[in-house]
Amino acid sequence: DGGKTWAKLISWNTNGTTSQMRHVHAVRQDPETGYVYILIGDNPWSSLIRWDGVSAAPPDNTELAALNGYPGWECLAGSEWNRSCDMLFGPAGGHYLIDNAQWGGFDRAMSATRRGELSVVKGPSINIAARRDPMLGLSLPDGGAIWLSMWDTTVGATRGFDVWSSPDMRSWTLIGSIPDIGTGG
Repeated sequence: DGGKTWAKLISWNTNGTTSQMRHVHAVRQDPETGYVYILIGDNPWSSLIRWDGVSAAPPDNTELAALNGYPGWECLAGSEWNRSCDMLFGPAGGHYLIDNAQWGGFDRAMSATRRGELSVVKGPSINIAARRDPMLGLSLPDGGAIWLSMWDTTVGATRGFDVWSSPDMRSWTLIGSIPDIGTGG
């Protein structure tokens, strides 16, 4: 019904004794396959979950890696390579940038498989020299996309926002930075 009504699918961190994750970054549905992707952050539980959209949910508080044992559920668990705040869908599958600019080395565009077993492929490097985490993606009508960052001064990033552009959701170019002038400006 287009999001007019909601029902709980699965819960985590509710049994009072264990913690399966920190939080959910996003939930995105592939318009072609109907698969639902649940993006989990942050370290050490960064994970990418794919649900077929029809299979019954596992029991509440199921460990993320254990989701692979349930029909219609797959999970790539416990790696910063699977950490993202958004996912965009193009002809080749789901695409994302890693929400972890502060640690270095996680500067790659990523693509998740659309069909078959869930897996991810590392793509080209992106410019994250300003140490601002890629956070929000926006698909464009021509098949391209833009991605916006957020800053975290606790990890040495300067205040401001970065903007990346892509013609194909796989190769990304830093096209600009927007300074944050704060509350005084």
